[in-house]
Amino acid sequence: MLLVAAALVMTGCDAETPSYERAEEVATAMSEADIECQGLETTTEISTTNAEHESLVKERGLCAVDGEAVVITMFANAEDREDWVAVGGLLGSVAVGPNWVVSSRSEPVVAEIAEALDASRAEGEESEEGS
Repeated sequence: MLLVAAALVMTGCDAETPSYERAEEVATAMSEADIECQGLETTTEISTTNAEHESLVKERGLCAVDGEAVVITMFANAEDREDWVAVGGLLGSVAVGPNWVVSSRSEPVVAEIAEALDASRAEGEESEEGS
């Protein structure tokens, strides 16, 4: 039997991290920090698997940074972002702003974005046990 335990570790929180209204604004801030978000596509049509609940996500943007897929996720408020990070952040490392999150499977890309945008980082930690 395989058990997977996961925990989130928040690092680098900064009260001066900017809030943005749209994923495009996050991508522009990345560009101003010499991190190109190539081929940005955004959508506000976010589906949820539970018809009784609205999605926590207000908008999502997809682009590539240094050839790595990057997802910019926007939230209406910090509470929705915190709820998403508690679950979505378990998938890997994410850069976290007041009402936004940037995620990628590439740890170096997330670290670069977090530093450039003065964001904190939530890192998913996984451990496996066999029995």
